[in-house]
Amino acid sequence: MGDRRSLKINYHMWSGWCVSLFVVVASSLLFAASQRHEVNAFDVAAVRRNLSGSTNSGARQMPGGRFVVTNQTLRELVWTAYDVPPNRIIGGPGWMDEERYDIEAKAPDDASSNAPIEAMLQSLLRERFALRVRQESREYPVFFLIRLRKDRLGPRLRVSTECATSTVSSRSNESNTRATCGIRMAPGRLLGGGMTIASLADGLTGATGRSVFDRTELSGKFDVDLEWRSLTALDDANERVSIFTAVQEQLGLKLESGRANLPVIVIDGVERPTEN
Repeated sequence: MGDRRSLKINYHMWSGWCVSLFVVVASSLLFAASQRHEVNAFDVAAVRRNLSGSTNSGARQMPGGRFVVTNQTLRELVWTAYDVPPNRIIGGPGWMDEERYDIEAKAPDDASSNAPIEAMLQSLLRERFALRVRQESREYPVFFLIRLRKDRLGPRLRVSTECATSTVSSRSNESNTRATCGIRMAPGRLLGGGMTIASLADGLTGATGRSVFDRTELSGKFDVDLEWRSLTALDDANERVSIFTAVQEQLGLKLESGRANLPVIVIDGVERPTEN
């Protein structure tokens, strides 16, 4: 009887040990698998100072997991990484807005074409620029986009009938040609086809210098052709009206001033990168 009881106890101890071992091994395997599929950093990245003197800049996500940045300031890179515009990136030394950089980076081979570039760029900025940030919320002046009248739209805001897909295309490369499906911005001009009012609000954010939020309660897609007076326009800009008057007369909408709590990025520390 004693031997049977001892055998039973040993069996339960052995069984429990096996279960514990299985849990540990399984957890390790799952963690390793998640680490393999969670893409948080570029495999390789080259960061170089751009001394061309040009102000033309851009960032592109390319096939094969490549990410290329040309002639951007560090504040612009933080904007891309955290999706917060420069006016809400607080602090940092003056060179963040003066010195420009080129970046050529590549995501891991097992990363999909939809890999989270933002997370990988955040990792790169922490590693190469010793960037330390914190996120806060602060109150800012904003504009709310509302309807002037509930029963009609303006003459240049029409329900879209041509755009059946969300693919961005255009009839030509001329700036005065409306995009069939998408949006095109030029100084003093916003042309859109098959766009939502939320996308229109995003476009007006750049034109007004404040964040614009859609409160029109308009759903669906619209064709937009908006013109206003712009200091950088090269044509008959002096004959145009202000952006606020244009929105009312041409779109039948209104930009109403208000305030809202918006996310900000506070720079706690940053250093110039070392050369590759």
